[in-house]
Amino acid sequence: MKSSIYIRADGDAQIGLGHLVRCMALAYMLKEEFSISFVYKYAPESIIEEIEKAGFSLLKIKNEEDFLVILNSGGIVVLDHYGLDSDYQKEIKQKGCKLVCIDDLHDKEFFADLIINHAPGVKAMNYRSQPSTQFALGLDYVLLRPAFLEAAKQERKIKGLKTVFICFGGADYRNLTRQCVHQVVELNIFEKIIVVIGSAYQKKEELLKFTNNIPNLSIYHSINEGRIVDLMNISDVAIVPASGILLEVLSSGCRVISGKYVDNQRHLHSQYKSINAFIDADNFSEDNLKLALNTLISSTFKMPERFIDGLSSTRLLKLIKQLEIENEISLRKATYLDSKTTFHWAKDKRIRAHSFNQTEIKEQEHHLWFSDKINDDNCVYFIATIEDKSIGSIRFDIKENQAIISYLIDPLFHGQGFGVLLLRKGIEILTTLSEVTFNAITGYVMPENISSVKAFQKLGFDSELENNILKFTKKLK
Repeated sequence: MKSSIYIRADGDAQIGLGHLVRCMALAYMLKEEFSISFVYKYAPESIIEEIEKAGFSLLKIKNEEDFLVILNSGGIVVLDHYGLDSDYQKEIKQKGCKLVCIDDLHDKEFFADLIINHAPGVKAMNYRSQPSTQFALGLDYVLLRPAFLEAAKQERKIKGLKTVFICFGGADYRNLTRQCVHQVVELNIFEKIIVVIGSAYQKKEELLKFTNNIPNLSIYHSINEGRIVDLMNISDVAIVPASGILLEVLSSGCRVISGKYVDNQRHLHSQYKSINAFIDADNFSEDNLKLALNTLISSTFKMPERFIDGLSSTRLLKLIKQLEIENEISLRKATYLDSKTTFHWAKDKRIRAHSFNQTEIKEQEHHLWFSDKINDDNCVYFIATIEDKSIGSIRFDIKENQAIISYLIDPLFHGQGFGVLLLRKGIEILTTLSEVTFNAITGYVMPENISSVKAFQKLGFDSELENNILKFTKKLK
């Protein structure tokens, strides 16, 4: 039986469709492994139809309490909603659910198990989060629907400026579509002009009247992703805002003119501008748009190599599956009965290869050391189990206000992503204990121990190199 995922997102003319569109992208990535339900208060008919056609469940609620009532312990909640605050996140966690937050504003404290932000350049330090929160940041985790991910995998070279693609999303309440069309027509360099308008666009009749006598212009209304990809793939240039549509045109390999006209586009705009992903039209004023088009024509702007590889689906599915598996992992305090098991783990050649002390361990020495550790008030030692089978250990030695981490996974369970789960679980429990005090969590890793390096990075630890050893630190806020 598939585990349940509840996706809470809204979208309308005021809110915009970005939340629902990127949640649809994530849902497609997860649909083969999970049972997915969309929960909404507001959504346009076109999105509702797409959700139903894709086979996802759809639940309409009147208020946020309705959503909390339907949650079951052990489920996974995906929250993509600017209006739901930290207290609401805590209520979801108190229901026994894993929480994934899709967020690009980092404007509140987060209680999520996993935070997804596919903007380039964003860092874990930008977030106020819990010590055990895991991060999926940057373009490796871009939220795009299958057709766009597939387009990103295709090689493409732009040789001229013959076709332009214009789209300002589902609502475009400022009617920038018309303004942009006017500028492009005046420029008179494109052989073909493609305009896409969304289901919530209110100025369709006005636009049709305005463009009636432009023979090389075609308007497409509320089309599906496959048709959009086809249109992007035949376009040399795209003019779009810094929202989800920006990522879609970048996946297709177009040259791009982009800008911002609402507050929630500000971060995406600045972050993609910083990596030279588009020609900047700033706020899409008439002067700024003219300047951007002239920059395009002058060929002074050089697009970087394509930086969306189309593999984010694989990466995100693995992370969500790990959250599911985490529900099966338990931590218990180590006892002397664990001494023999931990000795066999510690002496394994694969474990010794990444240990700071690689000399052979003697069994009697280990038993004495182990006894000291489990009886040390400044040591918190856990054994990780799945269905009562021991799969690894994690230890925190409290020294000088630091909790210093040592952990290992039974070699039989290597390569399954248990390292980051053990770190998350251990840190989560450690921070609830009243008998130990500390203000930072620290881990030391040999640089060649790639799996451990990645595990600490995914949890947003800061790192520095000390005497050829990587020191990972997370200060408690």
